[in-house]
This record gives sequence, C-alpha cells and structure tokens, in this order.
Amino acid sequence: MTQKIKSKEVLNSSAHYKLIEAHIPSNILYKETEDYKVDVLFEPAKYEDLSYRASHVEEKVIPAFPIIYQGDGKPWDLGNLYLHHDFLMKSKESNPSIETYQSKAKALTMYLRWIEHKQKEYPHINVLYFPEGKPEQAVSKAYKRHLGSELKKTDSISLSTANARLREIKNFYQYLLEYEIVDSYEQGDAYKTKVYTLWTTNKVGLSRAITVKGSDLTLGSPEKNIEASDFGEKLTPITNLKGRIDIEDWEIDEQDFVLETIMEMGDYTYELFYQWGIQTGARKETISTLNISELKRIYKEQRPANNEYVLRIGYGHLTDLKYQGKSGKNMSLHIPKSLLEATLRYVESERALERRELSYYGQTNPKSDFNYVFLNRDGNPFMTAEFEIDDRQEDAYSARINKKNRVTFKKRSGSSIDAFMRRLNSALKEKEPSFRKVKFHDTRATFAYNYMADFINDGGDPSKAIDQCAVRLGHSNTDTTRAYLNYQRDKALIARLLKNKRKSLYKTETL
Repeated sequence: MTQKIKSKEVLNSSAHYKLIEAHIPSNILYKETEDYKVDVLFEPAKYEDLSYRASHVEEKVIPAFPIIYQGDGKPWDLGNLYLHHDFLMKSKESNPSIETYQSKAKALTMYLRWIEHKQKEYPHINVLYFPEGKPEQAVSKAYKRHLGSELKKTDSISLSTANARLREIKNFYQYLLEYEIVDSYEQGDAYKTKVYTLWTTNKVGLSRAITVKGSDLTLGSPEKNIEASDFGEKLTPITNLKGRIDIEDWEIDEQDFVLETIMEMGDYTYELFYQWGIQTGARKETISTLNISELKRIYKEQRPANNEYVLRIGYGHLTDLKYQGKSGKNMSLHIPKSLLEATLRYVESERALERRELSYYGQTNPKSDFNYVFLNRDGNPFMTAEFEIDDRQEDAYSARINKKNRVTFKKRSGSSIDAFMRRLNSALKEKEPSFRKVKFHDTRATFAYNYMADFINDGGDPSKAIDQCAVRLGHSNTDTTRAYLNYQRDKALIARLLKNKRKSLYKTETL
C-alpha cells in the first residue's frame, strides 16, 4: 500500500510522488555499454558489520520512502535514481532522515509538474532541455524565473521554499553530470557554480574568512543569514515585562500568564513538557525523545555543577537533536536539578506507568526504563526517536510483532504537541482576546532571553552571556546567537528584563 501525495499548486500535470510502506535499498552499479551509454544495475545492499560477527548483513527496510511518478503514471527514472543514490551515500555517513527525502521528492515533483505543464504549450522542452548557446533558455533557468514570479503573488510560496526547491534541482543535475547519466554538454547550462567569501566569528571571538560554494540557481541574497531565525523558524520570546497586557485592572507578565493557563488546563504531562522548553531551550525533537534510562543514569552518576546535570544528545546518543542525521551533530543539554528531579518523579507516577504499559516497549519489558519520558494517552511518543526505528529492525523486538508492523508503524512527528498548542492558544484567547498566538518553539527564544536577563541582572558582561547562551542553544558561533536574539535591537529590552521568579510547577502528589 502506498500513500499518494498531491500538490496544491495549480498546474496541468498529474505528476506526483507516493510513500511506499517498505523500501529495501539496493546498491547501484553504473556500467558503460559498447555504444558509450550508461546502464544502471541494482543488487541487494550489503555491508560488513563486525559487531554481529557476520561477513555481510542485509540492509535495513526503510518505511515511507518516496517514489516519484510522471503524469503518465510511470515512475520517473532520473528523479528516483537520484533519490535512491543520494540516500545510499548519506547512509554511509549517518542515519538520514526519511522526512528529508520526502522533502527532496516534493521539490523534484513540483519541478516535474511544472515541466509537464509547460509541455502542453511547448512540446519540445523536457528535463534535459538546454539549447546550445542560449543558457537563459535552459529549463532550470526558466523554472527559476517562474518561482521568482510566484514570490510576487499574495499567499504564494516563501523565499526559503523557493530556494530549497532550486537547491534540490541543482543537486539533481550535479548528480546526473557526476555519474555521467547524461552527456556533460547537455547539462552544462543547468546552473553555474559561484564562490562566495563570508566572514564569521568563532567561539573564541576570532574572525576568519570562509569560502562557500553556491550556484546561480538561487533567489535573493546568498549572504542572508538564515540561522538568524533558527533555520527559517521565526522566534518570539514570551517576555516577563510588566504592563504588556492588562486583565481586570491588574498587571501580569506574559510568562506567568502562559504557565498559569497551562496549569489550569490540568494536564501535567504537557505542563512538564513545556517546562523543559522554557528551562533548557531544547527543541521539541529533543524533549519528545528523552529516554528514561538516560535521565536515571546521569542523576545517579553525576554530581551537578551549579545545580545542573548534563545530558549528551544528538548523533550517537539516545536523545535526538534536530538535523543530527544531516550533520552528525551532537551537543550537551544542561538540565536544572529541580527539573530533572520533577521528571524522575513523573516517570514513576501512575499516569506515566499506565502510558508505558500501552507503549511499544511496554512496562513489563526487561528494558522498561529504555522508554520515552513523554507518551500520549495511547502510549505513543510525541515524536518517534531514532532508537525506536532501529529497535524495530531487531529480532528481539520484531519477534512480538509481525513483519508488516515492523515497517508500517506510524512515525510520530509532533501532532500531539501541535494539538496541545491549539488548546493552549484557545485558552489564552478566552482569558485575554488580545493575547498573541504562542508557538512551542517560542520557548527556545524565551530560554535565551531569560538566560541573558539573569546574567545581566547579576552584573555579568552581556558579551560573555552570549558565549554561554550560544553553547546551550547549540549554535556553532556567536554571530548566530546575536542575530537569533536580535541583540543590537533588543539589548535595551534585555537589560530592563526583571529577573524571572517562576512559580514551581513541580507537583509531588500522585498524578
């Protein structure tokens, strides 16, 4: 069974992509024929794994892998070949995200739909249309102009989305040329490589020039710092400045208002989840995949410095970090002692035990501590961790579920969190109609502002606070953190922030 993904863009094309339930990767062999063409052959993907004491191990089954189909219903050979090859190459370095390849498939599908739409008027064009001596008539350049015109329309695609599509098209043509799937002269005008020199400041304050390769398949300025809004996500801190809202003639701060509203909603699981965002600055991908066994381990083994415990997260660790598969990134998460202790009390509560009974790992499993901290009422995680995807491939777990459910289980991507935020915003609006919409990701900016405010109010140097804040947010340099906080614009606001005296939300009664 496959899931067909339809496009909302109005184009005269039936091209689409589907997510197949069980995809088994194959090695790709490129063989030159006698007439100098390239045949593409497939064989089962195997690799050496000494930990299993086996000479070769079959590659794992991949769920929800995208396959692109042309408007005539046939699989698109070049597009699918590129996706398959790229996935295999990335798998040798890290665990690539399936969502990444679904996004790649969407970008290529939109390109194919546009080409098929244009073919109704210009039958001679195709994905390899690069007329000699007329580089601006290349199909890729024409698509760039199409996206540029779409950006001028109201409620059209964003600049980041348009450039993401163009980058994928550039990567697609680069693959075709590198592996000689097409002749070089055919592909030469698809894009032109450009080299940019950028200046950046590292963690110790030293400036250096870095060289960045790009292409002319881009819209807008290549120097624009997309990390200033945290990978394209606009952040707005929940402030604690008095006087922002006035309810029944008495002033409150935004943070207290939001947290008290969450408490009134009466669901401690989400209350605690929200506190993890406020007090650690962690993204929802990290909080959703916190593992009970890891929290118990650091609580037992570590002596907290400054009343904080440190948990390693990201690539090579149990708790996930956004983009870890793409970059192999990991970092240290600083956890306040009171927050960790409240969480350990929660995982032993009746509510948490009942939810673990319904979970994939179960409460009676020998690895019962090897489970998520946060589960919904049905025993499902808020977001599926990489460790569960790996465990579902192992015989120790697959023995108690059939093979179909090993790969067709629903990978959770945060819908429970989204539903909670909708309920929260409704409750906030009911209490104060003028209150702005709150996103869970705002807790990350709120943590940064609280951290800066506490440091400054204690007499610290703001520049040093930025260095420490950058480490805790996982930023590679302080330039990102300064842009992230809009420091130059908001330093007066930060200096005026009152030291946050948050109410304790850590309950001791049975949950």
